[in-house]
Amino acid sequence: MATTHVCCEQVGFIESINYDDMEHYHLVMSGNELCGNATMSYIQYLNERLLLQHQQFQLKVSGCSHLVPCTVHNHQCYEVGMPQVQCVTRRRLKIAEQEWSAIEISYESYVHYVIACEDTSISLKQKVEEFVRHQSWHTQYKTVGVMLFQPQQQFLQPLIFIPEVQSLVWENGCGSGVASIGVYLNYQTKGAFEDYKVNQPDGSIRVTSSFSNEQGYQTSIKGQVSTVATGQAYIEQETMTQI
Repeated sequence: MATTHVCCEQVGFIESINYDDMEHYHLVMSGNELCGNATMSYIQYLNERLLLQHQQFQLKVSGCSHLVPCTVHNHQCYEVGMPQVQCVTRRRLKIAEQEWSAIEISYESYVHYVIACEDTSISLKQKVEEFVRHQSWHTQYKTVGVMLFQPQQQFLQPLIFIPEVQSLVWENGCGSGVASIGVYLNYQTKGAFEDYKVNQPDGSIRVTSSFSNEQGYQTSIKGQVSTVATGQAYIEQETMTQI
């Protein structure tokens, strides 16, 4: 979705078998992926319609086999517990004849590569796009992300690829990417982070992340959400003609 239309860049569907009972609602993204930003937006949708009975609760969302813990804070600020990390590995990625040091963070349904860099030039972005397009990704991954992170500015430029719909987008905001930055910082410094501010093109999201041998990485994201448009959305289905 073009952000120039209604300031949105992803599509999710709220499905339910009983629209009078919040417990039967669940969020399904267009590529069946997990989306942290969409989950916060989903909470805003339910909150506006007075469908939330508690400050803390759990929601069912696509791309995650377990219920997601959520918290409503003041001033339309929502917190979402992010999926458990399955593995963190140091990698060397060859991108356009240049080797980059990266941290690979694997989750149940997606994988992120965090690359620390000094800037995010157009040339670098194009090279990263080509790298992502030409890899053979495991079918378990609903999304593949490359997170270009500038530590000094605490700035994240996230590239998200959804193989199922062949969507490749430099997002203006990525909640799951912010969570991966929290894991990345934990891994690099061996220390916990609370409400660490990650800046992105469309604003900032805060991440809280800690690690223990017993529970692994425990990560949540927090951000303010407001409704920018309401109404009917018309979805045009493409048809292919074979000759």
